[in-house]
Amino acid sequence: MLPLLLPYEVRQLDQACHDVLGIPPVDLMEQAARSATNSLRTFIALRGVRATRYLIACGGGNNGGDGLCMARMILEDDPSVSVVVACDASRETMTEQARVNLDRLPSAAKVVRFAEIDPATDFDVILDALIGVGGGADLREPIPSFCVLLNSLSGMKVAIDVPTGLDASTGAASHDVFRADVTITMETEKPGFFRNDGPACTGSVVVAPIGIPDGTATQFASTFRYEPRDIETLLPNRPRSASKFDNGRVLVIGGTRSMRGAPSLAAHAAISIGAGLVELAAPYIHPLTPREVMTYELPSNADGTIHVDAESVLKELLHRATVCAVGPGLGTNEATHQMMARCIDEFAAEKIIVLDADGLRLLSRIRYRGPNLILTPHRGEFARMMGIERGDLPYDIVAAAAEFAEANKCVLHVKDVPSITTSGGRHVLTVNGNPAMATAGSGDVLTGIIAGCAAQGLSSFEAASLGAFIHAGAGDEANAASHHQRIVAGDIIRYL
Repeated sequence: MLPLLLPYEVRQLDQACHDVLGIPPVDLMEQAARSATNSLRTFIALRGVRATRYLIACGGGNNGGDGLCMARMILEDDPSVSVVVACDASRETMTEQARVNLDRLPSAAKVVRFAEIDPATDFDVILDALIGVGGGADLREPIPSFCVLLNSLSGMKVAIDVPTGLDASTGAASHDVFRADVTITMETEKPGFFRNDGPACTGSVVVAPIGIPDGTATQFASTFRYEPRDIETLLPNRPRSASKFDNGRVLVIGGTRSMRGAPSLAAHAAISIGAGLVELAAPYIHPLTPREVMTYELPSNADGTIHVDAESVLKELLHRATVCAVGPGLGTNEATHQMMARCIDEFAAEKIIVLDADGLRLLSRIRYRGPNLILTPHRGEFARMMGIERGDLPYDIVAAAAEFAEANKCVLHVKDVPSITTSGGRHVLTVNGNPAMATAGSGDVLTGIIAGCAAQGLSSFEAASLGAFIHAGAGDEANAASHHQRIVAGDIIRYL
């Protein structure tokens, strides 16, 4: 997993580098700037840019110190280039590291005030080192005017650590945010790069290691994202002697007369992701349900939903299941919901229960609250669970989701862009996936994947977060195979 540090976590990391690792702040800045300069040189070469004229915009904080340090290194690496440093901060208002690097600037670096920059001047590379990770979307003059000027100049735009005007936590952006072609960020990506306005402001993102031991940043992170190798790490290797019962038993409950496809898709996904045995209990069984899935046709009401007479059968199936997924196509029949709530409360303390779609409506009826409960709402369902309208969802939906998960002691996966999995204090962003996945049945497939992962021994948090990552990755492969024309939910299953 890759850590995504929030601003306060970056400060904690910097402090630990000094207090625990014994790296003086000026030396840490030197290491970070050298890494960022090397990353910049590599990116310039890949882009085929002939970089001979640099403009480096520096503030008076440590981000400005990074920029000043990089100005020196750029000139040391190639004395033939032209470097203009724009800085309006006075020495008295600068941090110690910024002052040190201002004094270290070679005479070849031309230091000017922003008012001295001619907007008609051509630069090859423009570096934004005004504020960095500690800034946000609420800019005060003269910073917005500086950003307007920098954005108007010709040349490749490069943000150092975080574009000025972008909130590194939420992805909120100022109207005058620095719009980077590339963001060279220190040690880890930031959550705001993937949220809200972030992707439109950062451009390509390059991570510049700051020279600290591997795993150090992870100790301070609360937010993460997966990378492909995590799938092999988390999903268990199967011994040669493994039987189907060693790989877990998933029970899918749902379906109505008109929505028999939803639970069938969930069951198909669960068996495809590796669950040893999958059972589907529904009032109507879709004829295309895979033959590998064991099916149980339940008694139904006049409206096509599950009849309460199914309670004893469902409890018997729940008793032997490892994981139960409830909700795909379940419908909204009152008696059905009361019966399902009784079933869940009897078994939730000992089995992971995944609630999706109409199953989410059961939350207000069940007494159990705990880590065995996985909720998978989309934004509209999450708003309903919070008792508000979809349009009234908080801008910082990660914070809202974390608060909800903590209050209900559950694992919550909100289907959004990016999707969010949280247990309250720990979050995973699913940053892959594509718009073609917004198709009927895609959520049912996700439910089955999560249940199938949990059946194989993953914790509820791991199953929800890794399941979402696998689901998105399969959607990306399916989309690529269709040449970005269209995909359906079954295509996602085929690429698991």
